[in-house]
Amino acid sequence: IPYLPGSSVKGVVRRAAEELALGIWGDRGNWDIPSVWWMFGFEAGSAYLTGQTSKMAADVVREEAQRRRDLFRAGIHSGMVDLNAVAAFIERTADKETKKEYADKPAAFLERLIEECITGTQPSAPLREQIHYKGALCFWDAFIQPAEDKLTVDILNPHFGDYYQKDCSPADCGQPKPNFFLTVPPGSHFEFFVQVTEQRLPESLARNWRGLVERAFQLAFDWLG
Repeated sequence: IPYLPGSSVKGVVRRAAEELALGIWGDRGNWDIPSVWWMFGFEAGSAYLTGQTSKMAADVVREEAQRRRDLFRAGIHSGMVDLNAVAAFIERTADKETKKEYADKPAAFLERLIEECITGTQPSAPLREQIHYKGALCFWDAFIQPAEDKLTVDILNPHFGDYYQKDCSPADCGQPKPNFFLTVPPGSHFEFFVQVTEQRLPESLARNWRGLVERAFQLAFDWLG
C-alpha cells in the first residue's frame, strides 16, 4: 500500500511554515517563529537559531543557514515576531529561573537563543537545549488513491555494472540490467489529515491554526515537493 509517513509530511510542512515565518517568500501568511514552535514543537538545531556550523560541509548550506539566522534576528527587531506569544511560550515551557529572567523580556530571550550560537561561549546546557515542547499538531500517514485504482511500473536501466563492480572503465556499451519497480501514476489522489490539541495552543492560534496550516501546505505543494 503506497503512503507517505506522517512524520515526513510534518517535516515538509514544518519547513514550509518556517520559511513563511522568516519571510523567505515575501508574504508571511500570518506565520511567525513562535507559531511554528507552538504548533510543530521547538527544535534546538534549527538553522535559523544555529546559523552555520562545522557540520555543514557545503558553502551554499552554510550561507543559507546564516541567511536564515539573519532573517530571524531581523524579525525580532522589526516587530514581525509576536512577543506576547513568545512570553506565553516562556511561561509554558521554561524552568523557574528562565521564567524569572525573561518573563517580561521576550525579545531578550530570543536574542539569547541566537547569541549562544554566535559567540561560542555557551553554558554547560545552552538555553535552547533546555526547552522541550512537542507542539499541538499531529500529522497522520497520507494514504494514496492511485489513478484508476492501479499502480504502474517504471524502470531503472543501469549499464555501468562493469565500472562499478569490476573496476573497468565507464562506457555506454555495457550490458544493461533492467530493474522494474512499482510507482504511483500521475493523477493519483492524496488526502492529508492533521489533528490538533487546541489546549496546547494560546487562544489566538487555537482560533486560527487551520488557516495557517493550509497556507503552509500550499507552499509545500507548490514549491517544496
